[in-house]
Amino acid sequence: MKLDIPLIRLNENKNLEVSITGEGQLGLILVCDPSDLKEGGKEKALEIARAIGYEFPKDLKILETNSPSFNLSESLNGIIYNHVIVFKFKADSLGLPSHLVPYYPYTFEKMNLVLSESLQDIKNNNDKKKKLWNAVKIFKPNL
Repeated sequence: MKLDIPLIRLNENKNLEVSITGEGQLGLILVCDPSDLKEGGKEKALEIARAIGYEFPKDLKILETNSPSFNLSESLNGIIYNHVIVFKFKADSLGLPSHLVPYYPYTFEKMNLVLSESLQDIKNNNDKKKKLWNAVKIFKPNL
């Protein structure tokens, strides 16, 4: 589904602490809260990326922030990417329309996006893993 909805401006991302790791050569970005990467969360995120054909650090980047809200498109400004999987953050906290729901692949002008519940919520829940897989399998790189 292609959306021609403008992204909403939240703040200017001033004082936003963001950590970005990885090379991202194939254009996948994982957006996570650092607390969600603990207790097996990072391993689960990388397992998901590997399942769709991306290896860390070469093929993808991980953007970590503990800010409760930020403008996703501004945070990704200057980074080459095609696909974004967001864990834990709700659409409206990212400057996106609030009606966007988890586990559905959205296509915006510059990215394909899937919102997901937190890694901690999905890592031990097979139904949520299946929903996430069905949404992100379209992100397989064309090599």
